[in-house]
Amino acid sequence: MHDRYAGKWYHNMTFQQTTSAWDSAGTKTVATWYESLQVPGTIRIDFAPRSDGNGVLAIHDSTYVVQHGAVTSARAGGNILLTMAFDVYVAPVEKTLGVVRSAGYDLSKVHMDTWQGMSVYVVGADPGNLNVPQLWIDAKRLLLVRIFTPAKPGAATLRDIRFNQWRPIAGGWIAPNVEFYVGSVRQRTEDYADIKTNVALNPELFDVSKWSSAPHWAP
Repeated sequence: MHDRYAGKWYHNMTFQQTTSAWDSAGTKTVATWYESLQVPGTIRIDFAPRSDGNGVLAIHDSTYVVQHGAVTSARAGGNILLTMAFDVYVAPVEKTLGVVRSAGYDLSKVHMDTWQGMSVYVVGADPGNLNVPQLWIDAKRLLLVRIFTPAKPGAATLRDIRFNQWRPIAGGWIAPNVEFYVGSVRQRTEDYADIKTNVALNPELFDVSKWSSAPHWAP
């Protein structure tokens, strides 16, 4: 994956995300998120309205939850979705391997399967086993199309996350539709719009201590 796109992949991205979620009763809510991505290793998510100062910052090996401009919780560990959908194409291979192993994926297990009509590499599981963390990689384009990952750090319940509609952009790719399932139940979808790459982003945007004061591209 790294060697296919090394030196070609975009180094940052911004987009507006429409997040649709369903609770256990089937009630739907819709929210707008503004996402700022710096590859490798960093993603900032601002929840609309931005004036409330709420969001999440995942930077390198730490994740911060921010409410009203202040950090309310922090945990060690980054974002495996960021690692496998973006960072893998830019970061050193050994760095990616370390992140994936520490997240609980067994890299000694690899087999072939089919997903949405395409051949895929399945990494982390034996054939037919959907009950352990695993990565599904499109064998032709070497893009993440499906990932099973714990719903929360340390949880036994897995989320089945599906990256759809991959399209090329700025030397790399983006999947503008992502679906989150637990079992057969869809819990969330994400749809990206106003996608921009290799834009000028102020470094303070990724400094959690300057969450509210950093210049931002979104309204």
